[in-house]
Amino acid sequence: MAQIQHFSFRESSYLRPTQKWVCGHLTEGKPCQIGPDNRGNCRATSECQPRRDGSRWQCTRSQLAGGPCKEGPLPDGKCCRTIPKCLPVRSWRAKRGAATKWVVSVTIGLILLCIAGDGRQQFINPGSLTSQHAELSNCGSCHSAFESTPTEWLRAAFTKSMVKDDSQRCLTCHKMGSNAFKPHSIAADTLTSLTKTATVTDSSSAVLSVQIAKTLLKTPSEESRVLVCGNHHSEHHGAGFDLTTMSDESCNTCHKAQFASFFEGHPAFVSYPYQRRTGIQFDHLSHLGKHFLAEQSKSHASEGCGSCHEPDPAGQKMLVKSFDAVCGACHSSQIEGEGRAGAKGIAVLNVPGIDVYTLQDRSAAVGEWPEFAEAPVTPFMDLLLSGQKNYRAAKTILENVDLMDLADATEEQIGAVETLAWSVKGLFFDLRANGLLELKTRLETNFERELVTDELARLTGLLPSGVVEVAHTKWFPNLVIEVSRQRKGERIFMPSDNDVENEDSDGLTSVNGSDEADLSDDEIDLGDDEIDLGDDEIDLGDDEIDLGDDEIDLGDDEIDHNGNDPELKEPSKGEDWAAAGGWYQDDDTFTLRYRPVGHGDIFIHSWLEVTSQSAVSVDSEDLGHKTKPQWMTDIFEELANAKGPGVCTKCHSIDQSDNEGVLVNWRGAQPHRSKHTFTTYSHESHFSLLDETGCVTCHTVNQESEFSVGFEDRDPTTFMSNFKPMEQAVCANCHQAKKATDSCLTCHNYHVGEFTQAVPITSEMLAASSN
Repeated sequence: MAQIQHFSFRESSYLRPTQKWVCGHLTEGKPCQIGPDNRGNCRATSECQPRRDGSRWQCTRSQLAGGPCKEGPLPDGKCCRTIPKCLPVRSWRAKRGAATKWVVSVTIGLILLCIAGDGRQQFINPGSLTSQHAELSNCGSCHSAFESTPTEWLRAAFTKSMVKDDSQRCLTCHKMGSNAFKPHSIAADTLTSLTKTATVTDSSSAVLSVQIAKTLLKTPSEESRVLVCGNHHSEHHGAGFDLTTMSDESCNTCHKAQFASFFEGHPAFVSYPYQRRTGIQFDHLSHLGKHFLAEQSKSHASEGCGSCHEPDPAGQKMLVKSFDAVCGACHSSQIEGEGRAGAKGIAVLNVPGIDVYTLQDRSAAVGEWPEFAEAPVTPFMDLLLSGQKNYRAAKTILENVDLMDLADATEEQIGAVETLAWSVKGLFFDLRANGLLELKTRLETNFERELVTDELARLTGLLPSGVVEVAHTKWFPNLVIEVSRQRKGERIFMPSDNDVENEDSDGLTSVNGSDEADLSDDEIDLGDDEIDLGDDEIDLGDDEIDLGDDEIDLGDDEIDHNGNDPELKEPSKGEDWAAAGGWYQDDDTFTLRYRPVGHGDIFIHSWLEVTSQSAVSVDSEDLGHKTKPQWMTDIFEELANAKGPGVCTKCHSIDQSDNEGVLVNWRGAQPHRSKHTFTTYSHESHFSLLDETGCVTCHTVNQESEFSVGFEDRDPTTFMSNFKPMEQAVCANCHQAKKATDSCLTCHNYHVGEFTQAVPITSEMLAASSN
């Protein structure tokens, strides 16, 4: 190529174009050789700078300037031809550079002036926010560098770490759990496990762009993969923009199972949507094929799925209607105990049976005790007594002893029986004296926490004082006297069979022969059927009570107990009186029972909730470590008996939890706003597509299923559904590219887990709370 410029000093005056200044004589065509310095000062004083050659000085003037002069240098080596200094001028390069600097400086100045004022947010606003974030007015809510200097802004634009810092600010309002930046917001080990079990499809079925990306880019491992919010949620696109939008290619890039679309290559469904047994034990086969066909149930039988199920407010899940609407007509009487052969109420407080004959022979100091009491201590009684250390010690001694046969009992065991007896009497005594406060104290001791009033009311069923008073008066007539003296250290012995007078150390006399008891100033004389209360006399006027001839004379109203009055009726039994539920006295078994008050009884429900937990522990002083007390398990298992009073667990299933606790499923599947699963489905949007078969279009009844077998244990994953799993082809008939939408996000959530929306704490909130 021909050179643009010759660089020989004889042929070209090279002017150093990269310099900032140019010689002022350039316009005359005679620029100096040395040129100006970098500051624009002229350095030329003569036409050349002579060169010494031995003892002589030689002229060095350029050929372009006329060559060496005839005069030559002066003897001192200076040029003889002086020239005036010029006024150097800026080169075009320097002028362009200065102009650029001024433009950049002015631009930066204007930008700084704009962003330093009150309207800086409007100046730098890249676009409108979506409707979900429209209320945010401070850019610093999302951008961590907003409150920093402009230099930090520039760094943030090119630094990936700032992107992650911005994502952290998203978690102020969106609680995504501890794995927020992991794929699908789930732990790496869980994701690895899911990946191993995923169905692998032919990689050639993936779209071309995904195949190229997989070939060129290395996919990071689940442990090292970190995703930030800005990767898939892009703001400032206007109010109507969908922040959750994501292409199918984005999903296929990471997924091991890759396919072109839902219609082409999507893995087949596996037992969808039945992943566990239902919370409510309702066998569709037995009801549809048996119970609804019975003559007595036809008027209450279901006319279709809509009779029992309805969509939730969002139209997503199908909920079960209330008990009163769909179950009460047939099952209310079972809950209330109508037609029940055994006791209709739950045994709560009772007098345990003990071998009174052996105790009499062994001179046991237990006082009066009902001869025909036979039942063991109820779990509720065990709970109320377990707060006493002496009772727990006695219970340990009597662990393998039959209380109804104490013939071979040791002295230690007899002593333990005495402790048991006085613990029971003391409980009835304290209940009569202190009421529900006594129950509150004993429950709090065992629960190791305080009870609020509402919780106490639910756990006690508002036990009436009259029921306790009548019970202990009939079962233990001298309870007040016996417990009072026993707590003073006296030994109260059982009455003998031959009615022999027994006198204790303080003169207490139990006389069965003369039917007389000395109670200081108050004397009861039953010999002549007379009641003498000292200074207190009861005068009944014309109404006389004569027990000699078994006749009660009440003036004009006379009741003859000889059976001559045909209108006399037997009084109602306790459980009949409590037909609507509540407490009653069962004298046949010396028990106070609670009869369920219809469906959702608060007493049974509260106790099942309390005893299903694993937080309550026994006294660490005894065992030295925390453990679940036996009464807790006993109460739960008694109430959880599917055939017991209330029959709660006949329908409400029980799930074993990971710890020692269990979970009673009081309700069917309910929508949880904070819970996100992989798959989502809207029932309401598909109602218009159903044919005459209705819900059976998708939910086909499995006639071979053994539904009830799945409820024999407490593992919710071992079950057999009443319905066959859905087939992918049912959905794929409509969900194709040219029909209904078939994108991944149509049926799947990206973030999986339970996420709650947090309320960010602002400075205004802190100021309001301090005031």
